[in-house]
Amino acid sequence: MPASWPPIPYAPWRETCAALQLYTQIVGKYGLARTPWVNHSWHATLYVTARGLTTSLVPDGPGGIEIAFDLIDHAVAGAASDGSTARFALGPMTVADFHARFLELVRALGGTPKLHGTPNEVPDPVPFARDHAPRPYDAVRGARDPVAALTAFLESTYRAAADLGGWDRRNLECRPGEPLRPRPPDGGAN
Repeated sequence: MPASWPPIPYAPWRETCAALQLYTQIVGKYGLARTPWVNHSWHATLYVTARGLTTSLVPDGPGGIEIAFDLIDHAVAGAASDGSTARFALGPMTVADFHARFLELVRALGGTPKLHGTPNEVPDPVPFARDHAPRPYDAVRGARDPVAALTAFLESTYRAAADLGGWDRRNLECRPGEPLRPRPPDGGAN
């Protein structure tokens, strides 16, 4: 099946990337506030899905809530373990608007709409609720290689966080593994 995403050159997409980085921080901070702590905040990771990114199930409200960035239909969708759902469209908006819509979505699902309200690892952070700068959102569809496009986005945000946070990347990172073959504890060759 041929991929249908267009190429995503960074320069024209930079502002959308910056908006998504802040939007994903808001959603990630919701998971961070509701799940038991795991080293390096790995419990707040957004996972890649066939349609975008997801929190996986976050313990909240009626048992659990999952939040997904549907990058095909350009929406943020929430589903609760009691069967209720809610969503709102992704499009040009301020971070404050996204923040308010997201908190309302969590509230509509029976969850607790509270999270740390300031972005991390960005220069001169502005609290989400007070960030009224217009942010573009360009719908991204039809890339020749959607996996490579998404991987490039995820790697660029990881590098930015690691660099701004002064992480000791040499001691934190390892080479990718192979499916069904554990990496040796010393990080040596398989």
